[in-house]
Amino acid sequence: MMRLHHCGLPNYRGMVRGFGVGAVVLVSLATGCSSSRQVSSEAAGALAQDAGSIPQTQLAAPPLTVTADAPGSDPGFVFINGGGAGAANLFGNGIPEIASGPQILDKKGRPVWFLQIPNDQDAGNFQVQTYQGKPVLTWFQGTKLAGADYIADTNYKIIKKITPHGTPSDFHEFRITPDGRALITSVKTIDADLTGIGGPKNGKINNSIVNVVDIASGDTVLEWDSAQHLPVTDSALSYRDLSNIPGQAAVAPLHINSVALDPDGDLLVSVRAANELVAVDAHTGAVKWKLGGKDSTFTLGPGADFAGQHDPQFVDANTITLFNNNVDLGGTRHGPSSIKWIRLDHQARTATLVREWTQPDSLGTFTQGSVQSLPSGNTFTGWGDANRITEFAADGRVVWSASQPENAPQKLEGNVGSGGVGTYRAFLQPWTGHPTQKPELAITSSNARPTLHAVWNGATEVTHWKVLTGPTPDALKPLLTAPWNGLNTPIPIPATTPTAGTYFQIQALDKNGTTVGNSDPTKT
Repeated sequence: MMRLHHCGLPNYRGMVRGFGVGAVVLVSLATGCSSSRQVSSEAAGALAQDAGSIPQTQLAAPPLTVTADAPGSDPGFVFINGGGAGAANLFGNGIPEIASGPQILDKKGRPVWFLQIPNDQDAGNFQVQTYQGKPVLTWFQGTKLAGADYIADTNYKIIKKITPHGTPSDFHEFRITPDGRALITSVKTIDADLTGIGGPKNGKINNSIVNVVDIASGDTVLEWDSAQHLPVTDSALSYRDLSNIPGQAAVAPLHINSVALDPDGDLLVSVRAANELVAVDAHTGAVKWKLGGKDSTFTLGPGADFAGQHDPQFVDANTITLFNNNVDLGGTRHGPSSIKWIRLDHQARTATLVREWTQPDSLGTFTQGSVQSLPSGNTFTGWGDANRITEFAADGRVVWSASQPENAPQKLEGNVGSGGVGTYRAFLQPWTGHPTQKPELAITSSNARPTLHAVWNGATEVTHWKVLTGPTPDALKPLLTAPWNGLNTPIPIPATTPTAGTYFQIQALDKNGTTVGNSDPTKT
């Protein structure tokens, strides 16, 4: 069943130029839904959640360890959901916690911005998208299947909080279309006949829902119920295997983990639990075709198969990229994880592997993963709970790679004991951030000698810190200039500089040497 409420009939088939997030879609969607059917879409002033909820001098942003940086790597910032705070409490495994939240880093692995979130929450799908013609930050925040999607501006102020129908989102998808709508996933527990997969007739499932919402108006314009369009027998796993997956209140035989636009302006849905992709007619909700799984519309050529996949997207009219975890939800691995390009021939109904790349060490990842096609022809890949991020050149060479900390497990997909933080998706994107708060100066002492810490969370244009000192706040003189070295830049005070009762101040300098921010004077 396609629930259209009384908003009119959505029609995503119009003119489509380009594919994926960057597609230009000319569509006609009726508006005017009643408020009872609206998305929760709150402005920043109504939100308790804000990027400045933890003092910036107390942020514990985990860095990346860069393991390769070769010529041909693209510029930009790295966007991940870092950390895994609360993981030890959640799983009772005694693994040390590290801070968790959406994170921007430079390509040297140094934190630039960090939104440290509560220990009982996690974040996912953090990236730059375009809303109303402007770059914005977007992410999911909450528990695995019960949270909300957030939009923040270049000042890091949250301007929207979105949940479909005012009910929780899940973390799998939050993709803004060029016409100002969002593709969002959610989950509802419903009754279901599970005899087809060896379960009870009166069973329960976590039913995946695909929602299309209009961000500006708050209207939900489409709700696609997977259980109404796909049989539970599409699942690659039996009821017994599904029941053994930890961290879920009910089984999820039709677990959806991605939604994107296809070349026709319809929906490309990834059903991970079935090892299949489904093209959905956005006008009727009908299944147009399936790729992979038990009931594939296409005959798969050698190497075109996949399992436990993430983040499929069209990169041209007939070619799909996807992250092939190559493992069933039940844990059966079929080989190393990889990224694949698969070409569809709709007339012949065949699917052909164009190319496939793995990590040089052929690692395998159970949960998460992403593939981003960069304008240069490079490909940026997040390897999920394997804690790796890789940038490939167009010829398959690794030109940049990094690893995340390995002292806390990723919580989002319930992969207990992976030993790694992981990131649901990873992106390399341009970004210019202008925080409204001032730079701050913290002073710590080691061996009785103070060290200055220059902090300005999210200021992307700072290249150096100028330190001033003096006996009073109005008698400060330049002491030294130090290069910016991450969100928290430590600056040792020279041994010849008096410190007792002395005031210090920092000034943020951009690449031209222009002062772009000043801290308040701080007394030692």
